[in-house]
Amino acid sequence: MKNLLSGGVICILITLLLLNYLSSYEKETIQEQTNTSDIVLSNRAVQNFELPNLLGEKKALYNYLGKPVVLAFWATWCGPCNEEMPRLQNYYATNQDAHIVAINATDTEASIAAVTKYANNKGWDLPILFDETGEIRKRFGGFTIPTTVFLSANGEIVHEVYGPIDEAYIDNILGQL
Repeated sequence: MKNLLSGGVICILITLLLLNYLSSYEKETIQEQTNTSDIVLSNRAVQNFELPNLLGEKKALYNYLGKPVVLAFWATWCGPCNEEMPRLQNYYATNQDAHIVAINATDTEASIAAVTKYANNKGWDLPILFDETGEIRKRFGGFTIPTTVFLSANGEIVHEVYGPIDEAYIDNILGQL
């Protein structure tokens, strides 16, 4: 029984390592395929994308550039996300040094209407975009949520975090840009 349990743990660890490797490979492949309309400063530059917001308006990532951008991938059912989102909202409300953009893992939610109601009930007014297919989350390797990706003002990935963060963490990363 002990050997079976040990074997199971080893299989899980190998699977996690493989997923992490594939995630980084996918990110590199996608970033290598950027076209000339994208901001390409290095192999860490991101492709532009458009997603609907709470009002149904399409918002492009490139509209937020010019300042550092904090992309926070989250879901309503995610406990750590629910700890993090009020912190992101507070940072958004009190700091103008960066754009905070919350990208909902809508493909894992009941509906856009449910997420909209949830965000409105919480009183959040930071930009919330809907990733209805999960494509954008996967592009950034977001198998885990919350995942936060820090972009430079020019659209380059400068830092990634898997797990919840707070305002001090955001200040620390942005202070290095």
